Amino acid sequence: MKSALSSFRPWHAAAAIALIIVAFGVGTLTSKHSQTTAKELPKETIQDASAETVANYTEKLAWFTGVLALVSVCQIYFLIRSDKRAAESSEQAGKQFAILAQQADTMEKQKGILREQFFAEHRPKLVLKDVYFSSADDFKEVTFEFANVGGGMAIVTGGFIAFDFIDDPRQFKNPTGRSLAPLDKRGFADGRPWPFAVRLNDKTQRSLRYLITPPTYNVQTAMTVHEDPAAKPRGPFYFFGVVYYTDGRGEEFGVTRASVFRRVWRPDTASFHRTGDPDHEYAD
Repeated sequence: MKSALSSFRPWHAAAAIALIIVAFGVGTLTSKHSQTTAKELPKETIQDASAETVANYTEKLAWFTGVLALVSVCQIYFLIRSDKRAAESSEQAGKQFAILAQQADTMEKQKGILREQFFAEHRPKLVLKDVYFSSADDFKEVTFEFANVGGGMAIVTGGFIAFDFIDDPRQFKNPTGRSLAPLDKRGFADGRPWPFAVRLNDKTQRSLRYLITPPTYNVQTAMTVHEDPAAKPRGPFYFFGVVYYTDGRGEEFGVTRASVFRRVWRPDTASFHRTGDPDHEYAD
């Protein structure tokens, strides 16, 4: 039964109704022919005339009902087709919406990749350019220069700068020297060096002079001339530290980076030099 109903189509009903109308029309014509034959009888009663009128009316009503049924079947057929097309259109629209949503998601991911690539190519890079004594005649002040050699603004967020005589490498990890006051929250916008100067205390100045002109000895008296025992340094003189900085557009655009440096002062050249160890100086 279910398979029969599922195979039923609207045009089946239209054909059945058409057959019924044709059969009914043939029967009506036969009845009319019989009635016409009866009219040829010489005597026609009032009852026969009334029956003929009712038959004619019934015939017209049947034809009208059949046409109306046929029109209704056609309307149902077209409604079913319209519903089917609407369902297909709705399904197609749903697929197109899913494709558009997927394309929007892909574009958003591509936008994020391009954004990361842009910030990677235009990231800041803060480096120590040079360290030297402000005056060649004394050791009262040391000047150090930082420069941003990257492609974006750099904002210093932390770190430390120290210069001292170091005889134990562990002291580099626990400095007791200077703070980052000159650079704290400082912004570096371009590649030109920015100089900063820090004054040295008297003891450090005497120790540096000691390295340049160590005490001399009188051979005859075996005594030290101009010796200052308190000024004798315990190790080489270093300028070292680390500066943390971020992108000038805000920390949300990138990670905090570090610039690490360590320079050693050589008395023979009276200048600062790199140590030669890549772990002593680098920029993330």
